[in-house]
Amino acid sequence: MKKKKKMVGVRCQCHEPPARESGMRTVMCPRCGKIYRTDKEDDLCFSCQRR
Repeated sequence: MKKKKKMVGVRCQCHEPPARESGMRTVMCPRCGKIYRTDKEDDLCFSCQRR
């Protein structure tokens, strides 16, 4: 019998999902200095927005 040779750990590029741009950005809150990710234009974190 002939053994089939199979490549392990190699993926075909045609099966990978397309890359998406999420629109999320990493910002630092100017009041408290917390670093977080948001898609809003306001740079205040959620805790500082409530105050």
